[in-house]
Amino acid sequence: MKPPPLTTLLSLASLLSPADSHGHGHAHAHNHKGHKPHTHGSRAIPSRGLDSGLNKPLLTGYSLTWHEEFTYAPNGATQPSTAKWVYETDSAYTYPGRPRDWGVNAELGVQSYSDDPAVIAITKAGTLRITPQKQRGQGRDGWVGARIETVRGDFMAERGGKVFVEARVRTCASSASSAPEEQGIASSFRLYALGDEFRAYEDAMCLNWPAASEWDIASVLHGQNAVHHALHCGSAPGGPCKEFEGLGGSARWSDCDWHYVGFEVDRTRLDGAGVEEWRENRLNWYVDGEKTFSVAGADVGDWGAWERVAHRGHFLVVDGAGEVEVEVDYVRVWNR
Repeated sequence: MKPPPLTTLLSLASLLSPADSHGHGHAHAHNHKGHKPHTHGSRAIPSRGLDSGLNKPLLTGYSLTWHEEFTYAPNGATQPSTAKWVYETDSAYTYPGRPRDWGVNAELGVQSYSDDPAVIAITKAGTLRITPQKQRGQGRDGWVGARIETVRGDFMAERGGKVFVEARVRTCASSASSAPEEQGIASSFRLYALGDEFRAYEDAMCLNWPAASEWDIASVLHGQNAVHHALHCGSAPGGPCKEFEGLGGSARWSDCDWHYVGFEVDRTRLDGAGVEEWRENRLNWYVDGEKTFSVAGADVGDWGAWERVAHRGHFLVVDGAGEVEVEVDYVRVWNR
């Protein structure tokens, strides 16, 4: 049997604990005290010139819902605000009210995460830079990277509408890169989204991966001139999204060049009676303004899985690990 691709291994390594590895998709109750953040929905906010770049033609009719420009404040904070972002460190998933181990691995035991300004900081140019650091000693050699996720978990397309997530990103091989034989799945950048049901709040249930669904918007592995896309959903192994591989595609990516990545959930296909034709609705991935991958409801073929993928709220995750230095100009969410 063909082994899963590196992007799949990274997803599994980051998200599965031993108890979750069968991925049956059942909800599990947790003891917690967290409160679900206020739901903002797709309320429009001023956009004033933010509909620029190679994704601009894709944004006709959209209104800005949320954005992070990573503005540099020389006399203030030089890291992303905790009002917008949650910092995940080491191998623990520590979202308030939902402490949980991300998995056995923390990227095969060679990757950990930090909120150290030396690793993650806003630059004077007004970008977010993640600079993984090589660590040695204490019985462990590996890398320290950074992973942040949005506080908001309600990014979604409304019935009859769309949501578009975009970012301007570049990746560069680290000057501290190791020899090729030492490179592994820890060397990556990922922009992805998880269904908000992966979190648990007071008097709520949480869903394991992949049942909660994952939009893998952009994954770049060290040494590859490609960006990978994937959809994960349903149950594993197998299931409607063919886990653990997922439904995926890829596009060309050049190291150290700026790229515009985009992801769209399109729920605009309704019949004459206003009933949503979910099998015809689609997810679309874009790189530099060009559509590079697409999945329709019919490709998933399972209403329950598609409903969680396309109809429920998600939170965004920015993950920089291993031998890849990451710079993010902005992250924006649009609705129409």
